[in-house]
Amino acid sequence: MNQDELCATDDSLARALAGEQAGFTALVRRHQRLVYSLALRMLSNRHEAEDLAQDVFLQLHRSLVVD
Repeated sequence: MNQDELCATDDSLARALAGEQAGFTALVRRHQRLVYSLALRMLSNRHEAEDLAQDVFLQLHRSLVVD
């Protein structure tokens, strides 16, 4: 990840923490492939990897909204 991508991620996180849906959406789009790939590597099952990736982002959303 280069410096521009890091800044964009930081910006998206700050926007998501401020309650902006677009910030959260940007975080998901930027990281969904990595999260899914890691889950698939761990579970070796596409369906379970999709479920786990969805759970990861759902928990992230909940933690951003609650905190």
